[in-house]
Amino acid sequence: MNRYYSKLRPVSIGTYPVGMAVETHNYDRRQYVEDAGCEVYGYIDYNRTLSEDEINHYDLIPGGLTTYWVVITSVYDTGRVTCNIVARERHARKPDHYHTSTQRKDIYIDYFESQEEAEQFVSESRKA
Repeated sequence: MNRYYSKLRPVSIGTYPVGMAVETHNYDRRQYVEDAGCEVYGYIDYNRTLSEDEINHYDLIPGGLTTYWVVITSVYDTGRVTCNIVARERHARKPDHYHTSTQRKDIYIDYFESQEEAEQFVSESRKA
């Protein structure tokens, strides 16, 4: 079962792709849903995965995504270190950590499952 949330409007005729929808549900009022990561009006359950075009056309949010905090750390050849939370991203699974190098610095991109965890990492990096 694939759940998609309606962020911009209540679920109604013409607000979601037809065909294969198993269930639709509207909340009494717009409410925060952890699975969507924001306030939504309701959801539609499908027995298929919607295409990116369908999701974008109807302004839907796929359920089952987790929010990750993105931290970029730059270690310069001079020894200077910068570290900041730069974004929040939603993914079905935790992205792999990433590393690259330039002529002047090494760049590390890390993903954290909570803001507190990301802030702690930034704080410890700045102390080093």
